[in-house]
Amino acid sequence: MNSKRVDVAFVVVLCIVCASAGPAMGQACDWLRGDGIPGVDNPVYAATTWDPDAAGPEPELLVVGGYFSLAGDVVANSIATWDGSRWSPLGSGINGGVRALAVYNGELIAGGSFTTAGGATCNRIAPWDGASWQPLGTGLTGGSSPDVVRALAALPNGDLVAGGAFTKAGAVACNRIARWDGEVWSSFGTGMSAHVFALATLPGDDVIAGGAFRTAGGQVSYFFAHWGCEVCPGDLNCDGVVSFDDINPFVLALSNWTEWRFTYTGCPERNADINGDGQYGGLNGFGDINPFVELLAGSGGYPIPCP
Repeated sequence: MNSKRVDVAFVVVLCIVCASAGPAMGQACDWLRGDGIPGVDNPVYAATTWDPDAAGPEPELLVVGGYFSLAGDVVANSIATWDGSRWSPLGSGINGGVRALAVYNGELIAGGSFTTAGGATCNRIAPWDGASWQPLGTGLTGGSSPDVVRALAALPNGDLVAGGAFTKAGAVACNRIARWDGEVWSSFGTGMSAHVFALATLPGDDVIAGGAFRTAGGQVSYFFAHWGCEVCPGDLNCDGVVSFDDINPFVLALSNWTEWRFTYTGCPERNADINGDGQYGGLNGFGDINPFVELLAGSGGYPIPCP
């Protein structure tokens, strides 16, 4: 065979391969019109993923919330799930807009401008447990904006944080930011001077908030603020020292963690973590008993100042 003809043939084949491979190697990405998902009929303001049965066989769902009434051809008032092939409503939905979504203790949490969810009274915030909507206490109220809840975040310690335009959480005055511990609402100090639009969490249960505010906790803080705690293990009454006066608060933290948190609102919870194992309060705090006793015994009866 003529070697020149083979060389020409090889060059032609090589050109064809390169021409066909080139676009694939440099393939461009683009928006896929909802990834092939039929859309909703009005704006979406929040989206998250949620697994209804955690490690069970059911697939993880995409959840969207907003001001729509249809998802594809399905009636879905302000909130809907997509399982990869079809839209589904969550009960009868919500009677107002959804502005924020989060997953908390395995439940899907929605926040926004609504006052009922699935027919139940749920002031601006509600969890979906997989079967029905429920209130979180008496919810979040007050504020000048109809979109009372604008942001949600779950803390590592198990609390849920809500931010928005509200001024009251349950029966507690909470200016635009509040936390739910599973039983009661509580404040973050004196809160913010104006709306909170975004939340993020950091290790140690610190919280980052962004919004329209110019002060946080009475301090100048333009549009961005960081909530954190200076920890003093053993100072269970938050008087700035570890002393015998902390014995009763320590016993209360062991016997009734919720009551301790209510009585000493604003006191860093990690002050109860005497042995530094990340477990504290209630039954989780029994490992802190001996370290607490040793801390007081080593003080010689004198108060130990916090750092």
